[in-house]
Amino acid sequence: MQFGRLHGIALAVLGLLLISVQIVFAFAGSTDINPAAHPASSAVTAQQSHHLSPLAGIIGAASLVTGLAIFATARRRDEPEPQHAVK
Repeated sequence: MQFGRLHGIALAVLGLLLISVQIVFAFAGSTDINPAAHPASSAVTAQQSHHLSPLAGIIGAASLVTGLAIFATARRRDEPEPQHAVK
């Protein structure tokens, strides 16, 4: 495999991984604890609030598009130039 194709595949895989992480975090259930539901436990008093950043999804999408573009445009070294190709 050529250098450009290998890096294109690696960027595309990284992009898919980051997009899947973003999807998992977006659809994961929250861990809010309702103190009224557990009257016996007085130690449980606060609810956790998480802010989800879209940065992983944005970087993943950019990496996926860039990887596919690099893979599509990378030429093999042993291929002749188009004007010198044998027909």
